[in-house]
Amino acid sequence: MKGQGFSWHSRLHKPQEFERVYRGGRRLKGDGFQLILLPNSLEQNRLGISLNRRIKGAVRRNRIKRLIREFFRCHQGLIPPAQDCVFAVRPEFGLDHPAAIHQAVASLLASRRGGGGSQAGRRPQQVDQAACDLS
Repeated sequence: MKGQGFSWHSRLHKPQEFERVYRGGRRLKGDGFQLILLPNSLEQNRLGISLNRRIKGAVRRNRIKRLIREFFRCHQGLIPPAQDCVFAVRPEFGLDHPAAIHQAVASLLASRRGGGGSQAGRRPQQVDQAACDLS
């Protein structure tokens, strides 16, 4: 299973990195979450997860973060290349499986692209789908 992890370099860490995305990024609003995208100067996408303080319970908060990281790791082909992405979760977030998150994010990004959803010119990322199942 080695090599399937979510590397340190694939995440946003510093408050100023989050702030830069919040200020200059394009916001896509979903049901219980926002996806904020901002091009970066790197060759890879980076993810930041922001949970609203009103989401109570460490177990719930950690599960939401784990599901989002798993979705991002398995479906990087959905996110346009070289983007900083902040996944801002609100208290009404109700998605409880990576497949549900995939469907919600895919529909948001397809509406952003005008419904085409085409990824012409992009090589699909090879990911072991069995490793992407998180119950």
